[in-house]
Amino acid sequence: MTISIIDSSTSLVSLLNNLENHPTNPPSLYVDIEGVALSRHGSISIIKLFHLPQNHVVLIDIFVLQEAAFNTLNQSGTTLRSILESALVPKAFFDVRNDADALYAHFHASLQGVHDIQLLEVATRSWAKDRVVGLGKCIKCDTRLTAEAQQSWNATKKRGKVLFAVEDGGSYEVFNIRPILQDIIDYCAQDVVYLPVLWNVYSLKIGEKWLKRVQEETGKRVLMSQAESYDPYGKVKVLSPWVNTAIEGKKNCSGKTRVREIEKKGIFGVRCTEKRGKLNVPQVTAAKAAYRKAKKQLVGNLIRQWPVGNIEPQALKQKVDLKAAQATAAVINVMLERPFPLVDLPTRSKAAKSGREGGR
Repeated sequence: MTISIIDSSTSLVSLLNNLENHPTNPPSLYVDIEGVALSRHGSISIIKLFHLPQNHVVLIDIFVLQEAAFNTLNQSGTTLRSILESALVPKAFFDVRNDADALYAHFHASLQGVHDIQLLEVATRSWAKDRVVGLGKCIKCDTRLTAEAQQSWNATKKRGKVLFAVEDGGSYEVFNIRPILQDIIDYCAQDVVYLPVLWNVYSLKIGEKWLKRVQEETGKRVLMSQAESYDPYGKVKVLSPWVNTAIEGKKNCSGKTRVREIEKKGIFGVRCTEKRGKLNVPQVTAAKAAYRKAKKQLVGNLIRQWPVGNIEPQALKQKVDLKAAQATAAVINVMLERPFPLVDLPTRSKAAKSGREGGR
């Protein structure tokens, strides 16, 4: 892998020549942006671009080039702006929102052809889809780094973060120091090179239905970031586009509401509420433990049966909860039949039960 800094018109034209006529699947371009309070309220310092076909990281110095970075033409009339705004040139970002906001607000560049890897991750999960996660967690959990590579990644991240993170005594103005500090160069390069790895991991798992949803929501993210009402640092940004679906699923299959729904359908058996009411605290604890154990055993099998990208998240959850609830019902019935110590809760036959009652 090579790293280049683009801070002149000559080097920019050379870059534009190298970016033409490359494969689109997988995307050839992976993009991230750094700046001071990156958004409409801040500024853009560096556009980080990983060119996959050439295994080349490019740091385009927006702090130095300003408008020239977007409007300089090569011989075929291509500009960085035309690449960013082309729907025919796929560009992969991780959470495109503030990047799109800053590009549109400061340089009137309206992104198209975007793949949002953060949304791909949410769509291919086998667990709750109500919140998004950060790039660092995705790299740690999904790239399968060796222990040595993970240690190197953490060290590079730490060296860069201590320079700009306010909580660590740094300042984002460090992205505007020229020449660019080596620790900042390393920090910029290391995140963007993992984007194609993540794109590949999630793309292999996603189904057509969810891929269409991701594409639709990515377009909405770009448009939303250009709206006057967009808050670059709003708390709701941690919620995924499918949070309403997830919440609706939780209403129907989690917590007290889930128990009421299960009881209404008779999954626990007749008069289950009264049965549970007769249990003492340790027995209730045992019933809950049985539920968790049954759920853990079932979820793996169900995930293997259904391709994750092609199912609604609440459909899988409801299936698991249903089976786990049935297992819990059996435990409750056994405990009521034989209130012995919780470590000894065997299932007994009706004949055995009748024999015990007859001897009373």
